Amino acid sequence: MNKIILAFAFMLFLTTITASAQSDVSRKEGKGEQGICLTQDEMVLYNLINDMRKQNKLAILPLSGNLCIVARTHIEDLISWKPQDQGCTLNSWSSNGKWSACCNGKDPSSTRCMNNKPSELTSYSGLGFELVYWEEESATAYEAYESWKQLDASREMLLGKGKWQSKSWKAIGVSIKDGYALIWLGDKQDVLMDIGICGSDTLVQSMKKGNVNPNVVPAAERRKPSETEAKPAEISQVKQTPASSDNPFYVIVASLKTEQLAREKIAELKLEGYKDIILVTLQGKFRISIGSYPTEAKAKSRMKELKVRFPDCWLLHK
Repeated sequence: MNKIILAFAFMLFLTTITASAQSDVSRKEGKGEQGICLTQDEMVLYNLINDMRKQNKLAILPLSGNLCIVARTHIEDLISWKPQDQGCTLNSWSSNGKWSACCNGKDPSSTRCMNNKPSELTSYSGLGFELVYWEEESATAYEAYESWKQLDASREMLLGKGKWQSKSWKAIGVSIKDGYALIWLGDKQDVLMDIGICGSDTLVQSMKKGNVNPNVVPAAERRKPSETEAKPAEISQVKQTPASSDNPFYVIVASLKTEQLAREKIAELKLEGYKDIILVTLQGKFRISIGSYPTEAKAKSRMKELKVRFPDCWLLHK
């Protein structure tokens, strides 16, 4: 399986989008005039990047609605018009949109063209810088993150080290589709937008309150979920599942002493974008699993992915 990871520190620059694409591609109905949504995988990638920054004692990066829209539109351009097939890198833009074309790798002005894409095509006023991951099959948050983390150029870019020491990132956008995963970093703050999880009413960022994702908000500022946000009927999909269940294997990511603590943890995981959350009660303990699986092999495969986000996760067989 071929993997191409474009993470060159000297050519990782951002792109942006047209105003029409903002409504056609990424706006989320019912989340306000400036509402968009992220998929579960996009939310996982966002949290993985911020987890790495927190581990290195760096500030979290707030989501930029404009940069998310840029990322999504650039993916559509790469998929539909394939400027990379013309001898250009994956940081390039075709001439088939309301933007100036860039052939990164050939055009001497491509760096400036790409840096200016945010202000050229959206209301974002800062410069933009891009990381692109490509996989022949479907790209995942975990594979993209692991690739960027292992490559010096991309890791230094995300952490503002090496060549990127002069940059102080203020915003981030993400997008994943088909074989592509994109991250966009900006050097200026963006206006707040309502940002939710696609297919749900959950807001991870609000125009009024800012970022409300517990995974990236300091503990002292975290808001405890209300009874209406996490009722037992909503979070407890599995209780004392018999051994004859069709899916007897669980990947446990947390073990809590009380149901209330379990509710709070599940509410956090939902805001991170996880949908397949299962509460397993056994011997007076409340264990939280991400999914259930019919075979040990499938469970171990999923556990390997989840260890990036939950290094202490373990396998439970009922």
